[in-house]
Amino acid sequence: MVKQSIKPSAEPEKPLSRDNLMDIASNIIRELRGKGINGRFRDPENERLRDAKTRLLIESIKAYGIILRDSDLIELEQRIGQLEKQQEGRNKL
Repeated sequence: MVKQSIKPSAEPEKPLSRDNLMDIASNIIRELRGKGINGRFRDPENERLRDAKTRLLIESIKAYGIILRDSDLIELEQRIGQLEKQQEGRNKL
């Protein structure tokens, strides 16, 4: 699984891109596939905790993807609004 430590920072980090999310999701898929193939179930309690964290990460990726999509829609709406204003200006001439 993707191992990242969360360190408080004075500067906010840049938002993740779609490529970042795809990399994280790809790593999760590869790990889960390997786990399923190799049957790496040692301590059932640790596996349950790891699975719960994986589900949480997957839900976080889904939520982040929705936020990215929404921000793209807002940007598109703004661009369409600008184009409509430009078109209106041309039609008045």
